[in-house]
Parts: sequence; structure tokens; C-alpha cells
Amino acid sequence: MKEFIEKSIGMEVDIKDVDYNGKLPMIYSSLYDFKIASMHNIEWLIAIPKEKINLAQLRKNHRQIEKQKDCFVIINSSLSR
Repeated sequence: MKEFIEKSIGMEVDIKDVDYNGKLPMIYSSLYDFKIASMHNIEWLIAIPKEKINLAQLRKNHRQIEKQKDCFVIINSSLSR
């Protein structure tokens, strides 16, 4: 994933695993794996679905996670298991 993002934007990106158990409602921790990406002191959250989720639910979850974490959120459904 890191190589894809770096090639896409042409900049170096740092990606770290993060555990949001207890920091987000349990539904999101059970539906997604989370990573923090940073570039030039800007951080955003990458949410990777653990299973297939329909588009309407992805959009709803995206808005709710952004509100709760007050940061940019990218849901990468191409990496879902």
C-alpha cells in the first residue's frame, strides 16, 4: 500500500499500524483495520474493511469516523479481505 500511495502522489509517506480498540465504537473496530499515514506533518487515517461492506454503509461509516476522530479518513475497500 505504501508503494502505491507514494507512486500515486509522488511523495514519501509514512504508514503505521494503529489500534483504536476503546477509542472508537466497537462496531468500527470490528469492521475495519486502521493505519495512520503521514506526510509533511499531515496525518490521515486509513480504514481497511475486514470483510465486504456495501457502498452505502461505507459512506455512512466514513462520515461518522471522520466526525469522531476529527481527521481525514480514507477507506480502502480494494484491500478488504
